[in-house]
Amino acid sequence: VALGDLNQAQDTLKRLMQPLMAWVTENENETSGYSIAPGPRAHHLIGLMPNNRTPEEMLQMAKTLEDMGIYIAVRCGGFRIAPYVTTTKEDVEKLIEGLKFVSGQLR
Repeated sequence: VALGDLNQAQDTLKRLMQPLMAWVTENENETSGYSIAPGPRAHHLIGLMPNNRTPEEMLQMAKTLEDMGIYIAVRCGGFRIAPYVTTTKEDVEKLIEGLKFVSGQLR
């Protein structure tokens, strides 16, 4: 993979994930029920920390999302969101709606 292609892919992923980042950061500590894990990270990996959830609850949330066709990993008290170059805007919107659902915002 040429460096230019890699940079373009990273820029595309950052742009695609912007709605998720905006939803979490704009509503952090209010309604989203999530925060973004601090620290350096790769552009294509996002640590999403659900507020006040036990490991068992997080595993159940991940299973519910999986049943909805949304795949995330539970890692060290958070969810690892790992979009790929095939991720679409619709995928990100589905992820946000799924996160709202499992956190009790949508019934």
